[in-house]
Amino acid sequence: MTRSMLTKTLTRIGAATTPVLLAAVLLTGCSTSKNKADTQYVARDVSTLYNSGKDRLDRGQYKLAAALFDEVERQHPYSPWARRAQLMSRSAII
Repeated sequence: MTRSMLTKTLTRIGAATTPVLLAAVLLTGCSTSKNKADTQYVARDVSTLYNSGKDRLDRGQYKLAAALFDEVERQHPYSPWARRAQLMSRSAII
């Protein structure tokens, strides 16, 4: 086999496998992990959520407090508590 024939063969193999490899890489990013804990939606009134977050913050449970403040913003985005919860969430993370 000459060098030019080898180059052509490798080029054809590469051209045929590139779409398959690209699809495999892209679909790998779509897989889900069973270890991720999603926040379960439980409808609660805004003052209960906010006060629970404040209580956790006072206890030093910063990640849980931030999650509760984020939940205030998610469940009650247009309430005056949502802006306070944004600030409290950021201060719990810092």
